[in-house]
Amino acid sequence: MKMVGVSEHPTKFKVVDNYLRPDYFDTLQKSIIKTDFAWYYVPIIADKELDSDGYFVHNFFINTIRSQRYDLIIPLLEALPKWETLIRCKANLYTRQPKVTYHDYHKDLGYQHNVFMLCINNNNGPFVLGKEEIPMKENRAIFFKSQTPHRSTACSDMQIRVTLTVNYV
Repeated sequence: MKMVGVSEHPTKFKVVDNYLRPDYFDTLQKSIIKTDFAWYYVPIIADKELDSDGYFVHNFFINTIRSQRYDLIIPLLEALPKWETLIRCKANLYTRQPKVTYHDYHKDLGYQHNVFMLCINNNNGPFVLGKEEIPMKENRAIFFKSQTPHRSTACSDMQIRVTLTVNYV
């Protein structure tokens, strides 16, 4: 895989643009954004109920296969750097808000492991890792450690903000 637009950051995260092959990314993006893709509403964002508009999730894998569309992520898993155990893979969808909305900081799953996040669509809702804001750009990969405080956002310029996250060791 050609690593285009790779940047390392001192807070130990890595951003890689154009991470997946364009033909596969196009298939993945179109499949996830289709109107018949199954999304499930979650009323709480980052374990906080206060003023949460909620979001939508599609769980591909949580300790076992959870989706009839698991086949979509097999090439993505094959493209990940060395990994031994898949913990979770899910897609998140946040709906447009009147202004960019920042959700609460959180850490994934309460123990140290690796996280891969793939931006599915271009939008103005950044991903915040520590104090760093990373713009959402389609086919941008972000690698970081699960116990680094991070937060999602809802965008204001597109109908949806979609990411795909893989937790693994």
